[in-house]
Amino acid sequence: MSLKWTTTLLVSHFEVKSSNINLILMNESYTNVFKDVNRVLIVVAHPDDLEVFAGGLAARLIREGKEIRSVKVTNGNKGSRNSIVNAFELAKVRKQEDLISMNILRIKNHNSFF
Repeated sequence: MSLKWTTTLLVSHFEVKSSNINLILMNESYTNVFKDVNRVLIVVAHPDDLEVFAGGLAARLIREGKEIRSVKVTNGNKGSRNSIVNAFELAKVRKQEDLISMNILRIKNHNSFF
């Protein structure tokens, strides 16, 4: 089993220059972007960003048999309107919420990282 992942970056509002990244403009068709891709890494800033910004894409990719890995850059311990909950407890809540949403999307627990 090969662990090689093809890096594909969907570009919308910024410019990246690298010879190691396949740049895909947002106006490319789904078929053109994902026809030869079997594994997709989705990197987001916050625990719920995947569901909000790429949930439909992730669901479609999984339905088509592609492997999805999700990386959240932060643990979600900020941004609550509940001033009683401390950062540690909030991170635990966000982790539990993430497990539930990844289960709904059928992203395996071992493919979801904080």
